[in-house]
Amino acid sequence: MKELSLKYFELAQEFNHKHEKRLREAKLHFRGNFGSCSLISLDKKTPEEGLGGLKSRVDIVDALIELPGILHKKVTIKDQEGSRPTPEKELQSWIILKAIDNDGWLPFEECAGKIRFVTSELVLPLDDKICNEVNAALGIDVEEIFKQRDIRNDVLGIDEGGHLIVIELKSKRNQTELCKQVDIFSYLLSLNAYRSAISKISKISTGREWLPGKIKKMIVWPSASNSLSRTLKIFNDRQITAIGYKAVNGSDGGAPMYSSDGQIEFSLETKNI
Repeated sequence: MKELSLKYFELAQEFNHKHEKRLREAKLHFRGNFGSCSLISLDKKTPEEGLGGLKSRVDIVDALIELPGILHKKVTIKDQEGSRPTPEKELQSWIILKAIDNDGWLPFEECAGKIRFVTSELVLPLDDKICNEVNAALGIDVEEIFKQRDIRNDVLGIDEGGHLIVIELKSKRNQTELCKQVDIFSYLLSLNAYRSAISKISKISTGREWLPGKIKKMIVWPSASNSLSRTLKIFNDRQITAIGYKAVNGSDGGAPMYSSDGQIEFSLETKNI
């Protein structure tokens, strides 16, 4: 596998800092990845909508000018159709927006301690060698789950102890799928193909380098009305922290439920690891 370029992470960080006030007011955020940058919306009416494939400063400036109008049209169409975004995107955007508004700290402090936001939707390319290695190590057919030959993570964070936190979000309590996703991504981060690049991305985003080998796993999903001891035991055995959020349809999922002041409430479901 060829060396992974960090230039788009650096470019995204540069413009997030340069246009911080403007982006905050518009609820927008530049996201870096290995192939390009994206400008994404963090507004709950248009979560994760945006413009991708940005590879130059000209592209980025053009996106800043064009995206507000594009989003306005999409909101108008959605209002006319009575449609709404997917719950995962709404949850993800809210979490990232709260981190930006809180000096980079993710909104899980009361449940899981202080975790600084590193990036989101990080895509790791896969090749045959890596797929075979994961299959052998974890007994999971990676290609069956990720047919597009890459794998992406919802949210990546780093805690005060230097542990990288792999966070997966779901609007339904699908334990099997979540465990596979978080296990695979966590394992991949330990491989030589990605390890150095991930540490540098953390440094670019937070000023803190990840110390390879220090990884924690977390899932965020709708809170259950009662304790499901078997499910939670599986998470504890696999050292996965589970955090529940209040959803419109309870444990059946759906959109996040907001408090009177616009907050999403989280609660720790597993032992804090």
